[in-house]
Amino acid sequence: MPSGTAKRLLFVVRRCFVRYGMPPDSLVSLDRTDLPTQAASKIREYILRNGLKAGDMLLTETELSERLGVSRSTVREALRSLKSSGVLESIRGSGTRIKKFDFDEAFANLALGLSVDTNHASLVKLAEARYVTEVSFAPVIAANVTDDDISELTVYQQKNASAKSRPKQLEWDMAFHRKLIDSSHNKYLLATAIIILEWFSTERTFAGTETAPRHAHTIRGHLRIIDACRRRDAERLEKALRDHLALYRDFPVDVL
Repeated sequence: MPSGTAKRLLFVVRRCFVRYGMPPDSLVSLDRTDLPTQAASKIREYILRNGLKAGDMLLTETELSERLGVSRSTVREALRSLKSSGVLESIRGSGTRIKKFDFDEAFANLALGLSVDTNHASLVKLAEARYVTEVSFAPVIAANVTDDDISELTVYQQKNASAKSRPKQLEWDMAFHRKLIDSSHNKYLLATAIIILEWFSTERTFAGTETAPRHAHTIRGHLRIIDACRRRDAERLEKALRDHLALYRDFPVDVL
């Protein structure tokens, strides 16, 4: 246990670091409000500041506690939060290390978060986001779509056209759009779009039965999209997507 003099010296050193600049690997003590959240934030900063990578070991609970000036229980709670968010993981007998980032897990959590935020403003904003996102992917899709991709898109379009129930229509509609974005052959574009598509697939399932005109609009739109893909025509594909998704952009609450 540090003596009173040692504690005062440590306090002065920390204050000097804060006032005159911190060494790259340092952590500063926190104020006394919402300590676990602050500790988690400072640990994130420490990881970034020091360029730690997946697999690197983090400081021990004792070291973090001393550097942050908080109890080990506070550090433990902060670490638990970072583990639950996928930043860290525990290694039995070794400590805590930086976890390899899992895109699927992260985007699934984001989609879940969006699914519980269903007020009027969020409906409008998400519909706008879907419109802008999918339309902007048109050049990449047109440049990379393959014949196999087009064949799969055609299968989904045909299954949607013959589907009688609203849940089945939704299932094949979402499959079509996931495949369309997957045809960019860019996993980051797909991961970004999946956040919004997953929300739509959840919310629209419970929105009642789609009218025949709306379903016909969907089928016509899919056919135009497939035609543009066959031509590898980015401008035609962008227009087809604009026309197709305008229904959701302009009337999100009514459609949903």
